[in-house]
Amino acid sequence: MYREIVTKAVIGKGKIANTSDIILNLANVPSKLLGCWIINHYYVGSYENGKVFAKGKYDLHVWYGYNNDSDTFIHRDTIEYIDEFNIRLKSGEELSDSSELVCQCVKYPTCSALSLGDDGKVTVKVDKELSLDVIGETKLKVQITNSEDEWVNSDDINSINVNYMNK
Repeated sequence: MYREIVTKAVIGKGKIANTSDIILNLANVPSKLLGCWIINHYYVGSYENGKVFAKGKYDLHVWYGYNNDSDTFIHRDTIEYIDEFNIRLKSGEELSDSSELVCQCVKYPTCSALSLGDDGKVTVKVDKELSLDVIGETKLKVQITNSEDEWVNSDDINSINVNYMNK
């Protein structure tokens, strides 16, 4: 005899790995780029119109020198993004509004290149990688039997030597 168990399981997976070029117009004309770092990365998986997206944002900080390297400044900018996942579903499974999306960051946004153009604009190359699991309801079929397992009854244990430590 078989029974069906309804449970939640991973029914699909997706991954995004991309590089973005972000062009910044700074308040001052930089003479030297001194550093770049990215903090406060926030992201979430989203399902809309049959497609799955990663929606997120992070704070980009660029430290630069200006006025012939006599002054420095840190430019701060919040970068928002929406990236589409290519989802592979298990056969027979469907994506729906009730599917749970678990998004994970495999590689946090990182500045891989920082360059200063002749026009004074700064280009920041940002790499990031995200993965996503689609969790939905699925059924398991299990075989059951009518026979009962024999359990050892505690009454069957009748010869316990309580003085085993005294020998």
